[in-house]
Amino acid sequence: MRRERAKASAPGKVILWGEHFVVYGSTAVVTAIDCRVDVVCSLIGEGVSIRSGRAVCSKRGGVVRCSSSSAWRTLHPLMGLVEAMLSELGGADGVEVVISSDMPRGAGLGSSAAVSAATAKALSTLLGHELSPSDVKRWAMRAEQEIHGRPSGIDPHITTVGGTLTYRRPDTWEGIELPSSLRLLVIDTGERRSTGKLVEKVSRFAAENRTIFEELKAFYDELVKEALDTLKTLDLKRMGELMRLNQLLLRAVGVSTEDIERAVEVLQRSGAYGAKLTGAGGGGCVIAVAEDDELEKICERTSRAFPRVWVARCSEPGVRVEEE
Repeated sequence: MRRERAKASAPGKVILWGEHFVVYGSTAVVTAIDCRVDVVCSLIGEGVSIRSGRAVCSKRGGVVRCSSSSAWRTLHPLMGLVEAMLSELGGADGVEVVISSDMPRGAGLGSSAAVSAATAKALSTLLGHELSPSDVKRWAMRAEQEIHGRPSGIDPHITTVGGTLTYRRPDTWEGIELPSSLRLLVIDTGERRSTGKLVEKVSRFAAENRTIFEELKAFYDELVKEALDTLKTLDLKRMGELMRLNQLLLRAVGVSTEDIERAVEVLQRSGAYGAKLTGAGGGGCVIAVAEDDELEKICERTSRAFPRVWVARCSEPGVRVEEE
């Protein structure tokens, strides 16, 4: 049954191991975290209006208007998603989409995929349709391809299903049941970057250094096997060591930065077992593991060097309708 208004939320994510190598057939390990995006969809007379904070993008009578160039970059791909869903599902002449989020954009936490998945869920609910998880992923992936060019698909997948899982490609994944709760430290370096540009950078590296890249990939493939074993017991110390090794591989393919390396060093000096970038690199966030009773202390120590540091809970639920 069609509604006048519907709300949905979707989680962000961190990649524990496997950035970039997953694009070339390796297994990545990813978990949904308790930073969520909320999307409210409401019926309006005609057209499409999308708002996120002060950024606004609208389309009426075939004319698109955006409040700024950054609003165009971030919201216009979502407009294509909304228009395509309205065309396929029917049931409305106009929709307003309002986005609110507690996670930074362009920081490697999957914010764009979370927005797309939450929009697909909220809009389909508004129009009286119950989308399957595969349909939500399909719609979210459509927007991700427009934004990032050649995404692995990992972000639409984890934000839709939630939890913790291994991922190689959309049809090759497996959920992981952690033996107990897991929390991580997250530092936002403040650097912003384009995922698409970083993916292209690694693609060039792989093409120009084939033997080296294959050796790095083979090393990673052995690393992730042991990483999966550590998750069975949540051996935090060994998890940290494997994160450090993964960070060395990511540095080798050219996606680390001075700020990322500084964040890794600050975290480890403050008591974390290990740290690494998460997401495409080139900036964004760094994650770390430590004993649970040390997390808040490390958070306080590192906040002197990086103002945005927090503790994130893992294996959060995926996209869902929220009752208002």
